[in-house]
Amino acid sequence: MADGSLTWLGHSSFRLDTPGGKRIYVDPFLSGNPKCPAGEQSPERVDMIAITHGHGDHVGDTVQLAKKFGLDIVC
Repeated sequence: MADGSLTWLGHSSFRLDTPGGKRIYVDPFLSGNPKCPAGEQSPERVDMIAITHGHGDHVGDTVQLAKKFGLDIVC
């Protein structure tokens, strides 16, 4: 991948695909988010999660994703 991309997933959630191929989710409020596309609600991979602050609609699916992919979380 030569270029990175930023995809809005509804509310305050974003997926960042870096030029180096890493996939970063910011505020992953995916399930229960009416603006999140159906194909984005169960990510196939996550390399890092970043949380901007501790409100429920920003933390969202963080715990489930971190457990599934064995991730550390950046807050």
